[in-house]
Parts: sequence; structure tokens; C-alpha cells
Amino acid sequence: DIIKNLTTGGSLYTLFEKAVAGIYLIQDDVLKYVNPYFCIMLGYTRDELTGMKVLDIVHPEDRQMVGEAIEKRMEGEIEDVHYTPRFLTKDGKTVYTEALGLRVYYGERPAILGTLIDVTRYFKEMEEQMRLNEILLTLRNINQLITKEKDGRRLIETACKIIFSGLRCEGVLLSTPYGNILYRRDNVAYVDVLPPCVGKERVLKCSYKACPFEWCKGVMNVAFDYKGIHLSLIH
Repeated sequence: DIIKNLTTGGSLYTLFEKAVAGIYLIQDDVLKYVNPYFCIMLGYTRDELTGMKVLDIVHPEDRQMVGEAIEKRMEGEIEDVHYTPRFLTKDGKTVYTEALGLRVYYGERPAILGTLIDVTRYFKEMEEQMRLNEILLTLRNINQLITKEKDGRRLIETACKIIFSGLRCEGVLLSTPYGNILYRRDNVAYVDVLPPCVGKERVLKCSYKACPFEWCKGVMNVAFDYKGIHLSLIH
């Protein structure tokens, strides 16, 4: 057994097998060993992961970073790396991890032995907090605009631009008793008739095949709904 051969006894192997963190061994860019918890984290069986190229389960945006980190350790430029790469589960979901891997020798050749901890919850909470901060800053900017701008139409158009830039969306649809405004990519349009999907769901995908409004075919988030005023973000 790989880990038994890597150690002087069976007790460390038992610890690896029962650990509540992912443990892995990489050599020749493929996984030579993964413990049960590593398999649980990513939704694969051990047989599926053993022999798999490690970059195949790394998030595409992090593959260059992980590849370079592996290469530097294998060539002896550095001994260990502590970083936060993202991985993909078998069904394609993203797992945020904290990884520590160090250069070892297996079979008299360089290899990487490391641990992997799932920190997805922490990163999701951090992203949620950043998103909340963006919303609060956007609302503060709109409040400042309201106190200064006296022209109603110009106020609404400027508010749409603030929301568009502050909340990082593809477009803003603002529906009010005074008119409907669609703002996308520096273009402001007044919409006489709204599609039937607007303002009805928290998150939805437009299911009206005959709907003439191409801009609402994607996912829409109802960000604000109060006293007849609907603010939807188009993604």
C-alpha cells in the first residue's frame, strides 16, 4: 500500500484513513493516493480518483496556479506551499479549499504529500458580506442622489447607472408607477409594456417562449419590491 510504504508503520496509515481532512499524494501529475475524506469532499470514489490527473479536478481559473505550485515543488525550488485553490466536485460544484502540500520522496522519486480542508462555507459567507457591503454603498449613493437631483426622470436614470455599476449586473430594470426604465450598457430605454415574468419571483428564469423581450430571457433577481416599485437585476 502506498501510504504504508511511505511510513515506517501502519499507525500513520490508519490516521490518514480516518482523518477528517483530505489527504493526497501526487506524483507525475497524477493522484497516487487519496484518503476517504478527500473522496467525500469531491464526490468521487477512490478508484475514480486514483490515477487521475490532479489538474482535472482543479477549478479552471486555478489550474495555472496549482500547476506552477506543483512544478516548483517537484523541481525542488520550494519545499511546501500553503494556499487556497478551488476544486470541482464530480457533479461540477466548486469547493473552496485550504491546501498544504510538501515535497517528499516516494519510490525514490519526488512526490507531493498534502492535506486539503473544505473552507467553502467561510468563503461563501465572506462573498455574501462583500455583496451586502456593495448593496449598502449603492443605497447610500442613491440616497445622496435623491437629496441633490430635482428632475425626476434624470434622477431615475442616474439611479439605474449607480445600481448597474455598484452591483455588477448585466442590466437594471426599474418599474415604478411613473414609468419603466431598462438600463443596459450605457443605454437607457423606457419600456411601455413589461414582460409577464417581472417582479413575480425572487429568482427565476424566463419561461415565456413567445416573449419578445430578449433581455429578460436570463436569470433575474428581484432586488427591491416596495409600494409598487420593482427593481430587477438582469444577469
